[in-house]
Amino acid sequence: MKIQIPWLLTLWVWASLALAILGEPIPAPTGEYNVGAQRFVVPFLDEEDVVWPNGISTEYLVTLYYPTSDEKPCPKPYLEPELVELYEDLWNYNISHLTSTLRWNASYLEEGTGPTLLFGPGGWGPPTDGSYIAISDLVSHGYVVAAFDHVYEQPFVRYPNGTGVYGLSPAFNNYTLAWVEELHAVRARQQLQFINYFPSLVSELDAPFKTTDFGTFGVSLGGSVALTLALESDAVSAAINVDGTNWGRLNSTSDSDLKKPSMILGFGGHNANSDRTWSNYRAWQTGWWRLFSVDGSVHADWEDRTYWKVFGTTATMGPINGNRMVNITRTFIRAFFDDVLLGAEQPLLDTPSDEFSEVHWDEIHDGDWEKNTCSGVLADSHDYCACQQYSDGPVDHAATAKVAARVCFGYVWGPAEHFSDSLTVWNAHSLGPRYEGQYD
Repeated sequence: MKIQIPWLLTLWVWASLALAILGEPIPAPTGEYNVGAQRFVVPFLDEEDVVWPNGISTEYLVTLYYPTSDEKPCPKPYLEPELVELYEDLWNYNISHLTSTLRWNASYLEEGTGPTLLFGPGGWGPPTDGSYIAISDLVSHGYVVAAFDHVYEQPFVRYPNGTGVYGLSPAFNNYTLAWVEELHAVRARQQLQFINYFPSLVSELDAPFKTTDFGTFGVSLGGSVALTLALESDAVSAAINVDGTNWGRLNSTSDSDLKKPSMILGFGGHNANSDRTWSNYRAWQTGWWRLFSVDGSVHADWEDRTYWKVFGTTATMGPINGNRMVNITRTFIRAFFDDVLLGAEQPLLDTPSDEFSEVHWDEIHDGDWEKNTCSGVLADSHDYCACQQYSDGPVDHAATAKVAARVCFGYVWGPAEHFSDSLTVWNAHSLGPRYEGQYD
């Protein structure tokens, strides 16, 4: 007897098979460049590491994501299968079929890149792979992102040689506040060490990556570390805390004024009135900073998990549409760095927008410093435009031979005397042809 199968069922079966074979692409980056990556083991001895065996760590992992003109490869699963299994077992995420077109060991751009950003993931997961959707979008617009993974903390990481290492469970909850403080300190020490290490790595790679005036951002614990780096290092020019409680010196002392541009992003209802550490931050900052929160989102919606939920999960997630949250996250993070590192005006950061009705402009503080304005072209080089110092008036062009040049990514902050021995300039041409003329 011949069995008749309804055509809709047949179509569903074939669609399911195609999905299993071809996969489902994650949201594509919106910029002109494709995304390349290289992963490195960075040696660093820390004898007070709360997650490594015997409390002594010897290294951490850094993945450099960078713009490339190489062709996209065929789509491949973008998450490690061991990591997928952990999240599927705990919360029934259906994510093994998700793919990206990341090209490992891609070639570098000949014309150079934009600013370098340092990224830190949330505490015990997901690792940096779980924020790839936001990272890849920044890279497609010319940024370089150095993403950090703390071995034995993150649930699963893959070394460049293929070795996999398990860490804490994504559901880990057996911790004290003192323990988190120590973990936060380890993370900060690693990234501060990397700031000093990075120039030698870039030289070894012969890569066109910027090694000064970093931007930092991170999710949850990584967000607090991002602000801490801005507080502790003169090499960091701006920072974003994505929905993270503040820890360490950032929250323990009134001597925590960054005096640099910063931004905090929070889930619905998470703001400086509901979070004591953010309230302290508000009280201690004198510079330019912003705080935005998003209705319908929860903490996990600030990572790729907001997109994972589209395919089903038992985890508690916000009602906001996952694709919509991806757009909000990408838009606000890139707007901040475009504004404060590239000097490209972003009205979105100053006034509410009908385009983003879910977003609350909770804190808008302009502080006691101002944007650069170019006052002319240096006599000895058409590649630079002189910038007006903090409140000192126009730069004396005749003095340029007597002072050292400092590359400025769009803003000057801090008292004028901090710059008394150096000329603050903007090297528009160093960012490559697509930025030439924008700041002349």
